Amino acid sequence: MSNQKFGTTTWDEETGNKRGQQGDKKRDVFMRLGDGSNPVRVITKPHLYLSHKYKEEGDAGYGDKIMCSAPLHKSCPLCDRKDRAKKRWFVGVIDRKTNTYKILDISVTIYDQLKTLNRSEKWGDPSRYDIDIVVNKSAPAASYYSVVPDPPTPLSKEDLEIKTKQASDEDLDKRCTPPAPEWVLSKLNMLREKRGLAPFGTAEPTNGSTKAPVVDMSNDDDDVSFPVVNN
Repeated sequence: MSNQKFGTTTWDEETGNKRGQQGDKKRDVFMRLGDGSNPVRVITKPHLYLSHKYKEEGDAGYGDKIMCSAPLHKSCPLCDRKDRAKKRWFVGVIDRKTNTYKILDISVTIYDQLKTLNRSEKWGDPSRYDIDIVVNKSAPAASYYSVVPDPPTPLSKEDLEIKTKQASDEDLDKRCTPPAPEWVLSKLNMLREKRGLAPFGTAEPTNGSTKAPVVDMSNDDDDVSFPVVNN
């Protein structure tokens, strides 16, 4: 039985980092981090999931992210092909540029910086203050993202209303639920078809988890491909 977690977690997850799908109609709920300043307020716990990046040899693009099925199911077509899964987290935030609720999809780079703040006596829980996620697209990978905290302030009346009425740990957990291997295989074959490649064979039936995926802790912040979540 796999001991790999997914779903609600804490700001103290061991990531091992040494450098210290929604349907289109709801895609706008995800926050896109732009170059420069991205001020937000964290209003949920982090929610862990695993994903792969599918990229054919010789592909000059960024590849396509596909959620891993192995944490919950017997197998994963991408794990079976020795493609390493990566830890990522969903976090509910208030986007300070628009004062709207968004879901932020973060990699190890941002998570580890928030974890450091959480462990700090000066800062503590990241939900106590606003943070600015600064993106420097010309910087090397290790400094591509910088998390800058503001002094702690209580949530405003409007903030509390957003947190109460829109933020949902249950929804984020649902989004983290690993898809069936059959879904992963279907997604893979759809991508292969677009590239004019032959489809892979059938996936193992969904009948319970027996092994954990190998987790790659490299940093990766491109688009993610998920099954549709019906709320």
